[in-house]
Amino acid sequence: MSAKWRSPRELVRAAGSNRQRAPTTTMPMGGIEAVSSIKEIWMYAHRMIRSARQIINAELRPLGLSSAEGNILLHLLMGDSEMPQEQLADELDIGKAAISRAIDSLEAKGYVMRKARPADKRAYLVALTEKAAAIGPAIESAYNHVFDIVRRGISDEEYDRIVLIISQIAGNLSDRQLSQLQETRSQEARPKRG
Repeated sequence: MSAKWRSPRELVRAAGSNRQRAPTTTMPMGGIEAVSSIKEIWMYAHRMIRSARQIINAELRPLGLSSAEGNILLHLLMGDSEMPQEQLADELDIGKAAISRAIDSLEAKGYVMRKARPADKRAYLVALTEKAAAIGPAIESAYNHVFDIVRRGISDEEYDRIVLIISQIAGNLSDRQLSQLQETRSQEARPKRG
């Protein structure tokens, strides 16, 4: 069974619409006691992301792509076939320099092209080429393979619960980041005493 790929920003938005508190105590999960330490959760999350990235890199290597390049192509393949570079960076949560390097590489390989935005000639739209569309099924297959690995031995109910909890965590972190940003802006707006 394949799940639809969603960007980190989409997961955060989904979490905002499903605000329920997850239990904070440990609970048995198939004979394994759930982790209770945030450090353990952090380490598992880091290990999952690292392992998934390594698998994606191995899956995309025959296409001459890295996971960063694959993420960009998949995002464009699954949504609009062209998008402002800044929006792409924001939705994938990639820094400006990193996305610029990845797009430069994809452009050199013939998978994307940059087009000047009609409204702002200094900004660019990143658009898929026919070459990218041709390898789209192979890219989707690489990611679906990772999703299938993730789902092994996990029931639909457990999987839905995990997604809900992870979405809630992402939403909590996003809320905290937003409140810190708002606090910083209000402090900057205050007149300085002199």
